[in-house]
Amino acid sequence: MNDTPPRVTPLVGADLVALRRFADAVLDTRDGYRDNVKLYTERADELAADPIRAALCRGQAMAFEEAAGHIDDAVGIATGRWGQERRI
Repeated sequence: MNDTPPRVTPLVGADLVALRRFADAVLDTRDGYRDNVKLYTERADELAADPIRAALCRGQAMAFEEAAGHIDDAVGIATGRWGQERRI
C-alpha cells in the first residue's frame, strides 16, 4: 500500500535540485502574499474617505495574510518544524 497522497506523488522521485526549486517557488509565493498585505493595507489607508473601497482593501490584506500563514504552516509540517515559534 502506498501512503503517499496523490497530490505529492510527482515530488516523490524528484532530485534535490528540483525539490529546492519547488521550495523556493513556494516561499517566493508566500513572500509575494506578504508584499500584497503591505500594499493593500497602505491602499486602505489611502482610501479612508471611501469606506467601501477601504474595507475591500482591508479584506484583501487579511486574505493574503491568511494565505501566507497557511503556506508557513504547510512548510512547517512538511519540514518537521511544526510548532516552532519563529515562522520560516
